[in-house]
Amino acid sequence: MAISLPYQIIVLDSPIPAEIPFPGGPILFTTGLLAMADTPEAREFLVARNICHCALRHPLMMLKKESLYARALKLLKRRPEQRSSEELRDLIRDYIKNVPNLDHQKADRESLSLCLAPEKARLAAIAFLNRWSQALLPIMPWDWLDLPARIHALEKLTPP
Repeated sequence: MAISLPYQIIVLDSPIPAEIPFPGGPILFTTGLLAMADTPEAREFLVARNICHCALRHPLMMLKKESLYARALKLLKRRPEQRSSEELRDLIRDYIKNVPNLDHQKADRESLSLCLAPEKARLAAIAFLNRWSQALLPIMPWDWLDLPARIHALEKLTPP
């Protein structure tokens, strides 16, 4: 049985491993990140965790917390032809800079309940997050996206 969800998946051709859930459901993945999710369970976890971010309203809460909400509304109230591309670019840049501040551990944990085989997904998620942290280590701080703590939290979870 197919289920229709109100989320749009966008895949950006880029070797940089990244994911960005946006308010309302557009979810961006890069081909670099999808290549790291090398099993069906890892891909299922990746999609489920971003759906959880959107369903739990993490992107919207982050917009408000980081004072980006008013800027976004100001832009959206204007007619498209009156919107400044520089303001839009700056807003998107600031949003992306704050994606690490989302509640990733909660999204990781909650996403397992959406997976067909939660224990397999948990183990795949641990392996996937380890690969991601190793890929980012040469270019980003060790604690980027809170990966070590997220891996540890998933390792401590007891199987359902």
